[in-house]
Amino acid sequence: MKSLAAMPVSSLMSTLKMWSDLGITWDHFQMLQRSKNYAAVVTKAFLGRDSIESNYDLARTILGKEFISPDEVELVRNITYGDELQQYFSRTLPSEEVLLWLRDNGFVLIPGPSYPMSVLQIHGLSQESFYDHQPCWWNNNQQFASDEKVTAQWLMLYKVDGVPAYRRYLLQDTKRVPNAADVCWGISVYKGVRNAWLLPRTSLKTSSRDADGNCIRVGCESDGITCSHGIHIDVDKD
Repeated sequence: MKSLAAMPVSSLMSTLKMWSDLGITWDHFQMLQRSKNYAAVVTKAFLGRDSIESNYDLARTILGKEFISPDEVELVRNITYGDELQQYFSRTLPSEEVLLWLRDNGFVLIPGPSYPMSVLQIHGLSQESFYDHQPCWWNNNQQFASDEKVTAQWLMLYKVDGVPAYRRYLLQDTKRVPNAADVCWGISVYKGVRNAWLLPRTSLKTSSRDADGNCIRVGCESDGITCSHGIHIDVDKD
């Protein structure tokens, strides 16, 4: 690419106008300078993954901001999805019928991490997403927090207040009750990408159990009025 400084003024103005029309602002250039992850995502976009992006267009059209792509996760978490994994997520994207069902039933669609992660690892990667004033599961030798993992699959998470429901999308439309890592990952990624909390002022049961056999619940701790403070992990003894 020809250096901008070496361009004739007319060509430079034309290039700047084109970038402006595409929504490229000074903030983008600052992000390119500050973040290697952001630069890598932009580079991959320019080099082209047209088939993957066009596949995601349907999900964006149907779900809008309730769809998060692997590229968006890379921007807010210190992980990278390689080409093979990008192709996998594109190939296993839920069908149009499922996407419409997700939209009509208040779900979000979020990719799992590029490698298996436990609650402990998610906490280490995004500690700011967790509620500080709670039992420190990550320091209390709780097996569920270290052994159970969220993996590289599409996650479907119900985001509406009230009695929550959660499903994980797998091949052949298999569904299962999520573990605590699944839910912690979904909440933390949605907060990082959309700057909003899933499950505010509520929580949901997971398949995880503490050392005493109690069911683990995951949600967002609130001040009781409007503000959720972060991911909260608790037990359900009923």
